[in-house]
Amino acid sequence: MDERFRADALEILRAGIAAAEPYAAVRRALRLEDGAVRVGEERIDLPYVGRVWLVGAGKAAAGMARAVVDVLGARVAGGAVTAPDGAAPGPLGRVETWEAAHPVPDTRGLA
Repeated sequence: MDERFRADALEILRAGIAAAEPYAAVRRALRLEDGAVRVGEERIDLPYVGRVWLVGAGKAAAGMARAVVDVLGARVAGGAVTAPDGAAPGPLGRVETWEAAHPVPDTRGLA
């Protein structure tokens, strides 16, 4: 009985972690359809907006930014993403990316 309980608890834990993974969460919520971006039930007409700028910071920023760029592609005009050391998303087209200290900000994050 203890082994089954342990297996069930691990399965529940893994499902919770997977559901909260930043890249996957944004991919579930953000859609591009008929010249508009949908975020959940909100619809934003891209021709009305003009340019899309991406700004992010923190532990989840790398995965979330990568998902936005994967969904919107060249529609992202530019932006800046700061992630903790070792977690920068790498090249994201026109979006600048860099690493900085976390959770206590440092001069790299200020830059």
